[in-house]
Amino acid sequence: MDASKSRNGAVHPMVEILLYATISCADADAIMLRIEGHKTLPDNVKVELVETVKDSTPNCYWDAND
Repeated sequence: MDASKSRNGAVHPMVEILLYATISCADADAIMLRIEGHKTLPDNVKVELVETVKDSTPNCYWDAND
């Protein structure tokens, strides 16, 4: 089964829609810190989630360490 069709698979598209709604840089930073600190998420999922948050906040400055 394709992970995008699994209930517990890839990020649900609704999450991206919600993130692309108005989100402040401070809120995005807090979300990314929570993602990075999550102990049971695989690293590849963390990377994709953080990239999604960054993409949803093009007005924010993210340096190479974020």
